[in-house]
Amino acid sequence: MVQYPERRSEDRLYYRAHLIIEESGVCFIHRARLVNFNDRGLYFQTDFLLQSGAKVCIGIYDPDKSLFFEDYVRLIVEIIWRKPLTEVSFNYGYGALELPNNQLKELRKNPRKPFSKLMYVASENKYYKGIIRNLSHGGAYIETKTEFSSEDEIKLVLPGPNKFIHIRCKIIHFNKTGFGVKFKSVLKINKL
Repeated sequence: MVQYPERRSEDRLYYRAHLIIEESGVCFIHRARLVNFNDRGLYFQTDFLLQSGAKVCIGIYDPDKSLFFEDYVRLIVEIIWRKPLTEVSFNYGYGALELPNNQLKELRKNPRKPFSKLMYVASENKYYKGIIRNLSHGGAYIETKTEFSSEDEIKLVLPGPNKFIHIRCKIIHFNKTGFGVKFKSVLKINKL
């Protein structure tokens, strides 16, 4: 992390990180990167078109935990300005201010709660181990070392004390430690 001088009342720290952009509860899988930030705002680049005044949730990957205590952090921000970019690999640069948590409610229709349970991911007649790290009525975040693509139709298999539950899911975002899914339907419940 390198600090560089500028004319703001508070200098911003230069830091590159991958982002996910959520708007109105939808998680968009777009290439985006954080470029710099301070306690009040941040600058990021993406190909995704956002309007000034839009309130969005920015998911920041920090696997080394050099900025935050967790490897993935969600910040609620308001887009202040946008500029077209021509000399980098992204179309737009955005300046955004972080909003206090009480100015925007949870963007997901069903807020996720921390959770920890061993489960299996079924894809193409193979099973892979994973751990559900957070859960809601509409989806979950799965931690796994196995890589999947957004085209994969996956099924979560959750073992219980006397049954297995099979849930059909759609992958909606990825990061280095796993992926987020949206539940589609419960396929079957097998009793032991």
